Amino acid sequence: MNEDGDLQRVGVHKVVYLDGKKSHGSLEFFVEFLPVRMLAHTMEVPGVYFKQTKGNDVKLYMNADDDGSAPIVTYGEDAKVWKPPRLWRDIYDSICSAKHFIYMAGWSFDIDQYLLRGDDLKEAER
Repeated sequence: MNEDGDLQRVGVHKVVYLDGKKSHGSLEFFVEFLPVRMLAHTMEVPGVYFKQTKGNDVKLYMNADDDGSAPIVTYGEDAKVWKPPRLWRDIYDSICSAKHFIYMAGWSFDIDQYLLRGDDLKEAER
């Protein structure tokens, strides 16, 4: 905090330049420290457009599709093997199983592109 008691950013740090060139963009981040007394005792994220709701799922993707290069990760007492989720397959399956409507915002669509390729596409066309 500054002398007025307002929060301030610790700093913006350049991590990497894309393609090694400044003109191709960069990845930046900042760190902000908040005193615990200023945190609300809720799981809700402040300053967002939509209120928190129950019953939602979140799936995290490390790549759009796994090309077999993902590390083999085992978990649990019976050593289950984690299989990375596949973004394009999941989108395809969600669209195909929609019952009422599909709403996507902020996307640009190219109807000549396929979400699936290779064996997945051949299987879906059957």
